[in-house]
Amino acid sequence: MRKLVILSGLSGSGSTSVMQELLDLNYMILSSLESDSFFEIIEKILLSSKNRKIAIHLDVKNIKEYEKNYNSINNIKDKFNDLKIYQIFLTCQTDTLVNRYQENRKIHPYLKNTNGNISVIEAINNERNVTKKFQQESDYVLDTSFLATIETKKLVKNFVSENSKFTINIISFGFKYRTGTNSDFLFDVRFLPNPFYQKELRKKTGKDISVRDYVFSTDTANELYKHVKDIIELSVPGYKKASKESLTISFACTGGQHRSVSFVERLAEELKEKYSVNKIHLEEDIGHWHG
Repeated sequence: MRKLVILSGLSGSGSTSVMQELLDLNYMILSSLESDSFFEIIEKILLSSKNRKIAIHLDVKNIKEYEKNYNSINNIKDKFNDLKIYQIFLTCQTDTLVNRYQENRKIHPYLKNTNGNISVIEAINNERNVTKKFQQESDYVLDTSFLATIETKKLVKNFVSENSKFTINIISFGFKYRTGTNSDFLFDVRFLPNPFYQKELRKKTGKDISVRDYVFSTDTANELYKHVKDIIELSVPGYKKASKESLTISFACTGGQHRSVSFVERLAEELKEKYSVNKIHLEEDIGHWHG
């Protein structure tokens, strides 16, 4: 099957890392194509093979070129009936983008020709406004504000995977380190008894059976789990009907090591036979777990 990934998004939201992941998945990478030749180049490459996989990065630095290239996608759709197109948009919270530019000592693209007349925040907001339409029309909008690079790559990889099963992304995190994630559903499990206060469980995680047994030792925890699972079973048909290919569920506790992880592990285990499941423990990947 021919595949075409159209990647766009806010500057600084992680497109470079995503394109590297797509390259590792054997996609031909194209970037900064001139609008006058955009359609012809894509058409020629797609005609060369029925199994061709292409990933295009639509750079928003030049909005006029961006719009022309984006509009050419419809011509490509009409030309190839067997073409599977994935339109991905990366977004990010403003404060996170500001921190990224400060840490990397880079200049936002919108500032390069303004002679310093606007701030970084104004540049980000301007870019957000001009890309709003394209974000709304994308198949998959990924907020990378609270994601490490490895998680962003993993989520995109799952989205373009050839696995025909509906994908459910299940994420654990701690409110101690972040306020949320880009999720369809977020469940706060801090009201449940905390294994952290049990000396023999403190250095363990929700991956350990002893911790999970403790978390689910109450009727409340099991009742909540049942409701969450019911919500998923109820939601998936609707998401499929809306041509969505994934659903993202997040669980959060204080440190993202015990209660939220226990819910993710149990849910992933019970859903893996029916769906493609992608579990992410944010605080483990970043190194926040205390062993």
